[in-house]
Amino acid sequence: MRKRNALEAADIVFLDPDNGIGAETEKHATFSEIRLLRRPGRAIVFITFPGRNMTHDALLQQLHERLTIEADAENVVTLRTNVSVPRADGSRSYVQRQRWLTVVDPDAELVARAHGFADALASIPRVRARLDGTP
Repeated sequence: MRKRNALEAADIVFLDPDNGIGAETEKHATFSEIRLLRRPGRAIVFITFPGRNMTHDALLQQLHERLTIEADAENVVTLRTNVSVPRADGSRSYVQRQRWLTVVDPDAELVARAHGFADALASIPRVRARLDGTP
């Protein structure tokens, strides 16, 4: 009850599930939890690490569709980032680190700020970033 009261006035709620959105476990957030956290004027933000079981475009489409259907999301945008990190000090070989930040029900100001953030990230060497979805 204390958590619910603490979140009552929040305009943005950030979720950091260890294993993304999925089954009801301690390491996942669920679509039903996102649906319960939604309210007018509030954006829900969560981080995910894209899997390798299908293309990232297909994964993103599936995520956005499930949020629309299972969490009743009105609009969803995802900031997809990819940072090339050296395998070891001085290495010329790089590993790709991909992180997605998905925003459920962002307002126009939050979408504009996300676009600006994506542009700033993309200006950094070995970093790619783009915002996908329909605000």
